[in-house]
Amino acid sequence: MRKSEEKKLFGKLTEYIGKKITYMNQVEGWTVSEIAETCNMKINRVSEIKNFSKYQRPINETFLAAFIGGGVVTIDELKEKAALSDDEKKFMDDMSFYEDKTLRKELQAATKEGIDVLSLIRKARQDKKNS
Repeated sequence: MRKSEEKKLFGKLTEYIGKKITYMNQVEGWTVSEIAETCNMKINRVSEIKNFSKYQRPINETFLAAFIGGGVVTIDELKEKAALSDDEKKFMDDMSFYEDKTLRKELQAATKEGIDVLSLIRKARQDKKNS
């Protein structure tokens, strides 16, 4: 995906997530502080995203992962409700890792224990390719 296309995508995603945060505030009773804590983000950044039209600071991949991992939005929800193109939907599919909390926890635990997970994956893929 080209830089200009990625910028457009993150603008769309920020706009949708901002609306979702507003919904969570007004309908579900969440505070910006609670959302920030759930996503392990600073409150002011969540507020900037919520008020995207005012600040014009789109999210980046790290913050998007935090919202997905924190359960604020799902990839399917973003693909369905953020008016994404087919290429943008494919980009979102690549972020599915962040929705799998069990996989993320196992990866973090293995890394903490000194296991080089990336090397294991590469070796397993090479072994499969060679068999």
